[in-house]
Amino acid sequence: MTAADIHPYAVPGLMSIEDAVCDVFNVTMDEINKTTRIRKVTESRQVIMWYYRTYKGFTFHYAGRIVKRDHCTAMYACNTVDCLRETDKEFGEKLRRVLSMVKR
Repeated sequence: MTAADIHPYAVPGLMSIEDAVCDVFNVTMDEINKTTRIRKVTESRQVIMWYYRTYKGFTFHYAGRIVKRDHCTAMYACNTVDCLRETDKEFGEKLRRVLSMVKR
């Protein structure tokens, strides 16, 4: 599943969540789709799953499939992002920057 499958009628000038996350976290989609556990990659992957679950109403199953993970990983990602945005100021700022780049 690619961003084009999810955003077939994207508005010009607005970034997709994948593009915004890659820009803010300084990663590529290839890195996000790999099985690495590097922190900046896992956090970016978690933000993508969290966004689709929180703002788009996707099921955990589909939110996980976007980044080639299962529903349990998506559940964990959503809980992690909710906790990190409250406790980690740097992560919270990155999340705000990502959300400001994407039309919700």
